Amino acid sequence: MAYETKSHCKYIIALHLILVVKYRKTLLQGNLGEFVKQKISKIAERSDVNVEEIGVDKDHIHILLVIICGPIICYS
Repeated sequence: MAYETKSHCKYIIALHLILVVKYRKTLLQGNLGEFVKQKISKIAERSDVNVEEIGVDKDHIHILLVIICGPIICYS
């Protein structure tokens, strides 16, 4: 994870996201956990986020996301 540098600022926007299965049921075992990991990676490729890490347990998923900010235009 490296800092993003713009003309007058330096930043990292990182989010630790935890997704939990309803009633903490053990659903994410075996192939289903890998399927969810692949889908999250594909979604991240199409958007302005980088997935640094994904961890799948039997009843929850940990995702470390880094947001990439593009040029921002402000209207006054």
